[in-house]
Amino acid sequence: MELRPYQANMIRRALAIGSSKQCSKHAMSIDRTIFSPPTRVMPMNKLLFLMSLLLLLSGCGGGGGGGTPNSPPVLSALMYSNNDIRAGSGDVMISGRVNFRDSDGDIISLNSSDSNGDESSLALHNLGTSGTLNLGGTVPTDTVGLYTFSIWVVDQAGNVSNSLDGTIQILPAAVAGEDSVVYTNSQVKLDGSNIPKSQTLEIGYSWEFLSKPVESTATISESNAESPVFFSDKDGVYEIQLTVNDSIGHQDSDTLTITSIPIGFVTIGSSTDDVANVHGAPVSITQVLWISSHYAWEYGRFSTFTFSTDDDKVVYWDDPEGILSVILVPGKHQTSTSFITLGTHKDDVIRIQGTPISITQINALFSYYDWEYGGWNTYIRFDKDSDKVISWSNYDGSLVVGI
Repeated sequence: MELRPYQANMIRRALAIGSSKQCSKHAMSIDRTIFSPPTRVMPMNKLLFLMSLLLLLSGCGGGGGGGTPNSPPVLSALMYSNNDIRAGSGDVMISGRVNFRDSDGDIISLNSSDSNGDESSLALHNLGTSGTLNLGGTVPTDTVGLYTFSIWVVDQAGNVSNSLDGTIQILPAAVAGEDSVVYTNSQVKLDGSNIPKSQTLEIGYSWEFLSKPVESTATISESNAESPVFFSDKDGVYEIQLTVNDSIGHQDSDTLTITSIPIGFVTIGSSTDDVANVHGAPVSITQVLWISSHYAWEYGRFSTFTFSTDDDKVVYWDDPEGILSVILVPGKHQTSTSFITLGTHKDDVIRIQGTPISITQINALFSYYDWEYGGWNTYIRFDKDSDKVISWSNYDGSLVVGI
């Protein structure tokens, strides 16, 4: 397999070899690339300690001679980072180092193999009699369990060094799924099938409600199943947590929210299909000029839904004509307050003030968004991170606000 250009460049950059302890006999070979092309290069999604190799020579010496028997090289003190890695993290970079000693100074290759059955060999030249190899590479995290690897070197006479082994624990990772919008009085299926599996360990599942609408009696059937169901019996927000564990005590959790609304309405997070089912085809579809990642569907003359290009779900709306069937339902951050003030959470604003006419963010760089109510210049402004009130304008007197 040929090196890809970016892999070759990474190796060349990593081989800027130098050491304050170098002997003059090694200076020329160290200043130039000392590796010949590898006999086999592993794919980037496999362990590749040989990808980035820096030699810090702590001793100097040439090859053996005078009829002295060639001695096998010795590796020692293997160290590496990231002993525990969460599954599903992609190809995770790790780094490490190993010491080498070879009285003959004729090591010609560094080799590795892993528990996936992949092997690799990289040609070496003029290492001297001792030193340190700084190693770097990637570890695949697509399965849960132990990932093991071995490294060794071979000298010019064919002597194989001792093999040093490493073990990395790939920990379970919970993937509860994406937040979604459903209609009230419907069956909702939860999906844990995207969790990385294990070839050797049993993965356990546990689903539970962290919060649900007031007066809801919903329960999760077969809560220890990979993909259980529940019945959304009330309008509102269901916050659900999935915890997964392996058979040796490691676990991880993830949460998602299910927003349940009445049939015939649209809310934040509704899909383009949901909007089309309620309102039909839009009069026009346009790009939002001030936020390039958004586009708008227009109904009537001035009423619009704005969608994100990332997932094609509603992020804002503007309904000055009052023709859109929109609704917001409060989540778990509700109190008994009877008016809106600075610091009030948006859930209480929904409970007190109801669904706004317009939800807007003037610029994606701004740290706030606005909900408009009533007439001209009447709105409540929220901090984008905390979803709490930071200011308001109540020109028409329709806001239930106070200090």
